[in-house]
Amino acid sequence: MKKVSTVLSRILMVLLVAGSGFLLLRSSVTVNVPDTHKVVREVINKSAASSTDSSLKTSLKIAQKWGLEDKILAPLPQKYHYDLSYTSLYNLSAAYQANGELTAENLNLPTDNQTERAVNYLILKQLNENLNENSKQVGQLISIFQCFILAVLLVFILAALLILFGKYGASAAVLLASIGTFGALQYCSTQLVQILQSELAKGISFVILPQLWWGLAIGIFVAIVWPLCLRITKK
Repeated sequence: MKKVSTVLSRILMVLLVAGSGFLLLRSSVTVNVPDTHKVVREVINKSAASSTDSSLKTSLKIAQKWGLEDKILAPLPQKYHYDLSYTSLYNLSAAYQANGELTAENLNLPTDNQTERAVNYLILKQLNENLNENSKQVGQLISIFQCFILAVLLVFILAALLILFGKYGASAAVLLASIGTFGALQYCSTQLVQILQSELAKGISFVILPQLWWGLAIGIFVAIVWPLCLRITKK
């Protein structure tokens, strides 16, 4: 009976570790853009200012003079959000490595009408130009990110193995993996929003979804409960 309870408790703890890892790696932070029209205006103005095409600058001045901007931007959605997770970040990094650029599909940008496609072109042009200008640094960041993902997976696997073998060190492993994963995503989201606010417009924010909090809570729960469970089953 004691052996059965030991096995069952360890299997339960392993499942909780797996659940924590799954939620932390798959769940998202939502980046919210409350006023897409304002952001698009900023992108258009910056693109025109940096462009050597005089006709583009003239067209923009005419549109502003006659108040046509609002009519042109009317088909665009008023708000936009992007779900940012380790999975989506990994897919973005893999797409950039494979193609050397990001597309509207990679970023889930709407392409329902001509206005949206035109705006996407300007946004992607500016984004890809910035990425290409800093290609060496971007490549290094992608490599670090991919190594981090691998390390997190290995630590979660290590925590599960330590639980199966009845080791107290599992608590430290799962605590490190869960807090590190949660904290890193929150830090990346904060940095991204600050960059977007400085480059595009104020008001862009991010929200941590409940699933991420659950992943963190489960990891901390396992780290606290596992030593107690181990002591009880070893008596």
